Amino acid sequence: FYVLTVMTTVGYGTFVPVTQGGRVATILFGFWSIFVSSFCIGAFVAYLDAYMDQLLSTMWEGCSPRVAIKCKALCTGLLFVLHGSGLAIFAALLPHNRWDAIDALYYSFVTLSTVGLGDLSVSSNSV
Repeated sequence: FYVLTVMTTVGYGTFVPVTQGGRVATILFGFWSIFVSSFCIGAFVAYLDAYMDQLLSTMWEGCSPRVAIKCKALCTGLLFVLHGSGLAIFAALLPHNRWDAIDALYYSFVTLSTVGLGDLSVSSNSV
């Protein structure tokens, strides 16, 4: 059950690692299993990808290449800003929660990968 919740990034929080070794194992297994399950789901996504390619090519057909490039660059930049701000928040909250580096890395992984087991949370008085 725990393996499937990590592998599929569902993360119910029913079972959580309580030791440093368990958290490291969750990170390592999570990276590997999320990659493998993503690869398996890729067969289904291939169909959706073809559909989206057709839809986007129709959408960009009426735009000039210059406008299309600006829109794509803006979207890419926003992704970097969102991810960067998330990492900055995690780094800023690290000393306030008295977490060690493994706890912070584990919290970042389960949050950013959307596993979200719920065993660690930011304390309300540290924000």
